[in-house]
Amino acid sequence: MNLLKKWWFWVVLIFIIILIVIWVKTIFVTVPIGGPGCGADGTMLSDMLGMGYVTKCCEGLNTISPFYWDEERGECGFYGEGGICTSTECGDGVCEDPEDICNCEEDCMGDYWIVDDIHLMQHPETMELGCFGCNSILCVDPSPEMVGVEESSARHCDDSFNIIWGED
Repeated sequence: MNLLKKWWFWVVLIFIIILIVIWVKTIFVTVPIGGPGCGADGTMLSDMLGMGYVTKCCEGLNTISPFYWDEERGECGFYGEGGICTSTECGDGVCEDPEDICNCEEDCMGDYWIVDDIHLMQHPETMELGCFGCNSILCVDPSPEMVGVEESSARHCDDSFNIIWGED
């Protein structure tokens, strides 16, 4: 029997042609004259040239690292490979959004308590506070009845297990 007369042959052939067309379009995306557009404030960049993604920030904006502080997980997270366009300037001595300890240490180092392994805890009966966890030299374990207390810039633990009282 002739292969061209079988219906499944045509279905497979059309499917393969569709896949090839999609693949070719993703590789040979046309870029407008003058290059691709630029990213506005808050735009995530991509290093995938030729794929239709924004790869540079607009004039007057800076690029900061693609890392950020993830409140839910309690650690640094990762946006993607290209960074983020922002009107802030990392290294100017001011820690402002979207800068944080994860993407601009030089401006936000004062917030190191957010990502360290030392936690503020409180005794439920005496209400006494203490700092527990590990720094680079020492680990201090809490008693079993101690409960975690949310740290803030107004009250947190430093790297030496001291409670820092500041203004919120």
